Amino acid sequence: MNLLNICKEKTLKQQAPGFPLYLCAAGLSILRDKKKLGYGYNGFIYTYENELDSVHYNVKDITTIGNICAEKYNIDSSYFLNMKKKYEKNYRDSFMKLNNAKNLLEKLKYSINILADSVGYAHIIESISIYYDNHLRNMLLKVFNKKEIDNVISEITMPEAKSFMTEQEEDVKRIFSIKDKSKREKEIDKHLKKYSWIKNGYSGSYRLTKKDLVEQYKNIKDVEYAKRINHDYKISGEIKEIAELFKFLTIWQDERKINILKSIELLDKYLIEASKEWSVDFNLLKLLTPHELLNKNFEKVKERKDNFSIFFFFKEFENILVFSGDEARKYSELIDKKRNREVDVINGSSASRGKAIGKVSLCKTMKDISNFKKGRILVTSMTRPEFLPAMK
Repeated sequence: MNLLNICKEKTLKQQAPGFPLYLCAAGLSILRDKKKLGYGYNGFIYTYENELDSVHYNVKDITTIGNICAEKYNIDSSYFLNMKKKYEKNYRDSFMKLNNAKNLLEKLKYSINILADSVGYAHIIESISIYYDNHLRNMLLKVFNKKEIDNVISEITMPEAKSFMTEQEEDVKRIFSIKDKSKREKEIDKHLKKYSWIKNGYSGSYRLTKKDLVEQYKNIKDVEYAKRINHDYKISGEIKEIAELFKFLTIWQDERKINILKSIELLDKYLIEASKEWSVDFNLLKLLTPHELLNKNFEKVKERKDNFSIFFFFKEFENILVFSGDEARKYSELIDKKRNREVDVINGSSASRGKAIGKVSLCKTMKDISNFKKGRILVTSMTRPEFLPAMK
């Protein structure tokens, strides 16, 4: 397989703060599960520099996955529900091996597999969403004018169930409304245990503290959530069916995020042990691929810390191929040439209902997130777990 030709393929780019170990571990399931499903990604490219990662998915693969899933759904309307059940079973079962782990290396191996399974079959969600978003827009254009489409889609595809972010915020507001200090402190302790993972991301795990909750309450205590509006849109049964599918996928995606965040916390637990036992800096371990970690191959990790690196995940390669420095930039420039173009309007999906006018904050790094100002509009390639603090 020619790497130069791979880099010339058109890709969809997702960018967020992160470290190689977590992204590589999560990515393992994408190639592994293709064998089980009979379809999936042939591979993908991942770049890393200074805690900022970019994942490039082949557009042809995304289209193919979307088309195949749509065909299967047309034959069997329970296809995605059954996929979700398999995803949940695989994730549960992955903990059984960890419980029987005999040593630290096995604990690391199985916790990496758990992170992989937290993505698992749910990696098809993006391809399905892209396919049906295009399909839904084309159908709605026959009924509504172009300016109405985004609001209609936002309204008819929004699940009735609350996201875990909304539930967590509402619980914070409830807790700090308790006047009895003793009862309030007990509720804070319960909340910290229940949502210990909520600050985690592909940069690692960051335990939620009482100080975080106090600061969060200051920011949200006066926020009033928009009430759900249900217009009686005159839409066909097919449009309603697709809208219900989007609601289902949104709930599944929310579940996937929770599992990813919890799995990263679990992996970090054993990484801390490994750091102490092997006398290797914890943050350097996060720069390794899973294969390097399990083989204690620390040879190039310091080089990766200070240099731009590119990782190739493809089924034809026995392990993940990694390049750093000038060679990595050569491949990256080929990818960006295929992507770079000037645009007048940025199109994308809204993470909340309604319209908003304000200054845009483009979030790509952890620094961008920490500097995010209240009232601004967050724009990013994808609402990954790392963006939760800014979204709050």
